[in-house]
Amino acid sequence: MFVWQVTQNRILSNDNLCRRGILGREKLHCIGGCGEIETSIHLFFACPIVSKVWFRIAQWLCVQVVFHSMCTIHFITFTGLVCVTKYAVQGMEAIWFASMWSIWKVRNARIFHHKNWDNESIVDGQCQAFIVELADI
Repeated sequence: MFVWQVTQNRILSNDNLCRRGILGREKLHCIGGCGEIETSIHLFFACPIVSKVWFRIAQWLCVQVVFHSMCTIHFITFTGLVCVTKYAVQGMEAIWFASMWSIWKVRNARIFHHKNWDNESIVDGQCQAFIVELADI
């Protein structure tokens, strides 16, 4: 459901909150501090901080890739990195979904609990969880 909301630009990003009259225009900027307006595309794919997260995930997977900033193309590119078996593709889908959710959780922790944006904890926490999951396949 969450990823569907991202693809439909329905998550509560700063631009959507401003459009609904919940946030003022002064609160539109990305929580990562890059100075851009926080849209769902920016938050998950275009922000320089988040780009580092995707780069670290690609490093962990031992692949080199250039990601697109459009959600569906990003997903197709990511899940196509390892096309050995149906289970490998499903594993890549799970990594992508979990990465999206982790980025959202870290963004919200920064807003609501004033925590630092930590690329390492996003990637390393996911990697450890997936090693356990993939071992069961």
